[in-house]
Amino acid sequence: MEDAIEEAAENEVEDAVEEAVENEVEDEAEEAVENEVEDEAEESAENEVEDEAEESAENEVEDEAAEAAENEVEEETEEPGDDGFDDFGGSESEDYEDGHDSKADISGQIYAELEEIGERDFVVHQELLALADAAQIQQLADITELTLISKHLLGQLTGTLARFRVGANEDIDSLRSRLQRLLPSAAIDYNHGYEIAQATSGHSDTANSGETANSDLAGGLFRLPSGNRNAGLKIGMIDTAVDNSHSVFADTRMVTKDFLDPGQQGSKAHGTAVASLLVGRSAEFQGMFPNTDLYAASVFSIHPEKALVASSYSLVRALEWLSEVQVDAINISLAGPANEVVGRAMASLTDAGVLVVAAVGNEGPFAEPRFPAAYRNVAGVTAIDRSGRLYSQAGRGEHVDYAGPGVGVTVARQGTLDGYEQSSGTSFATPIVTGLLLRYLSAGQTPVDQLDSAIGDDFVDLGQPGRDALFGHGLPGRTWIPEHLRPSE
Repeated sequence: MEDAIEEAAENEVEDAVEEAVENEVEDEAEEAVENEVEDEAEESAENEVEDEAEESAENEVEDEAAEAAENEVEEETEEPGDDGFDDFGGSESEDYEDGHDSKADISGQIYAELEEIGERDFVVHQELLALADAAQIQQLADITELTLISKHLLGQLTGTLARFRVGANEDIDSLRSRLQRLLPSAAIDYNHGYEIAQATSGHSDTANSGETANSDLAGGLFRLPSGNRNAGLKIGMIDTAVDNSHSVFADTRMVTKDFLDPGQQGSKAHGTAVASLLVGRSAEFQGMFPNTDLYAASVFSIHPEKALVASSYSLVRALEWLSEVQVDAINISLAGPANEVVGRAMASLTDAGVLVVAAVGNEGPFAEPRFPAAYRNVAGVTAIDRSGRLYSQAGRGEHVDYAGPGVGVTVARQGTLDGYEQSSGTSFATPIVTGLLLRYLSAGQTPVDQLDSAIGDDFVDLGQPGRDALFGHGLPGRTWIPEHLRPSE
């Protein structure tokens, strides 16, 4: 009995001890787990706080940097640009933004973003132009879909020229149609692009100084009356810039003005060649009106897609400047689509009695009429060789008025003091015809509306008898061409 009681007591003690040990172990394990969880939670919380603080600091720095960059850009774009009329009273300009649709190439040059329309034409992306009175321009500026880029109060051409950017998601064609219905008396159109009316480089050969053909003949064909500077005569030219350091311009008074957008770069090659045919003279070369005052408007910028591009906007501003300085004639060796804004500006000039002569273009015999040559009262010029054969790439149609030498014509080469080259295209026939027509008008003393009677029948009639779609009236200046050089009629 005692043994049983003792055994029971021992078992009870062992069970109690074992239970106590187990409980202690469980408590320690549980406490360890709880401590570990708490430590992990605390560490996680601390890390999260640190990450948030770090991210917040980084975001704050980035925001400050972005804001600083935006402010810098805003300050740059808000700085007003050259309005193109600083030297002449009566014209005002307001530039609202410099941020019209444009891109920069790897050299940092700014160029317009172009968009193809149709088979041959192109426009500045999402831009519209308007030529209207001030109240109508304000109506357009209040339209939500339009952002006013700039506007110019025109003097001689009458009205205000405005340039708008159309919202990126807007259908510009539908918007233009709606605006034309809203303001039927305003001229509203795209900001079209134009190209120079010159042949490709494959049609040109280089000639060194002293190798010019018929150096005593203007345009290689005409023996013109000699004389001193034509006092008071002013010839205007819309083209590229001109290298006036060439020797052919040594005695020429030349006034130049640039109508490119800020950041755009121009060229001097084409303008130098055309200007030399208009007013140049040297021992090796003679232009059509040597030493006459030339007002040269630069409208072409270098473009990676189109080589050289002029816009309707730059063209109208150039026309306004030439109107302000009261030139007697304007030579335009470029071609492009019809544009309502340009057409209205051109009509103002021709109605005021300014002689405007333009190249018909080199887009081939089946091309649609190109402008400004096809505008009413603008003299359209095609190109022929010295034998009187039509230049193969010249445009054709009822807008062709005159023909002039434009194949293998000797012109001044830019970047040289006395270098020359041979060039082809309606671009080079145009200044020759401009000079001839001015001579018929007695250097601007005879009104332009009397031009036909002044020329009379002094043409070399090429092609079909009378006026035709290839040569127009023919080659003017018959009496100034030596008989042995006169093309066959």
